Amino acid sequence: MHASEIAPDGAAAVQGWVSNIYEVEGKYDQSVAADLKGIEVYATPQQVHLLRSGYEKSGWKGYREAHLQYSLSQIDHQCASYDIAEDYRALGRVDEAFDWFDRAFDERCIFMMALNADPRHDGIRSDPRFHELLRRTNLVH
Repeated sequence: MHASEIAPDGAAAVQGWVSNIYEVEGKYDQSVAADLKGIEVYATPQQVHLLRSGYEKSGWKGYREAHLQYSLSQIDHQCASYDIAEDYRALGRVDEAFDWFDRAFDERCIFMMALNADPRHDGIRSDPRFHELLRRTNLVH
């Protein structure tokens, strides 16, 4: 049985985490497919089309640029700041990513609990701002 069958209301979140795993593995086709499967649950067809088009036209970077625009349009949703930070991180725009991680911390986004465990953050772990975020979230060992 799949997690999405056990908790159908959480299917979008499950697909998001599956997408994250594929991203870490460098399997961007699968990452985008899983992400879109989750996003389709609550996004408009036009939003999904823009995301899909971003990937088809410009690959992973195009998808993340389109996803950033999507995330910015969802700013009033819970933990949107974290999603925006992740988009900036994936695009290599580290300064902006840390600005948005700080905002997610200030908003008490629950995803900040996984900050240190998320392998997608391996590329920013050596940044002093990452260690400061860990300290602020009490995730430093």
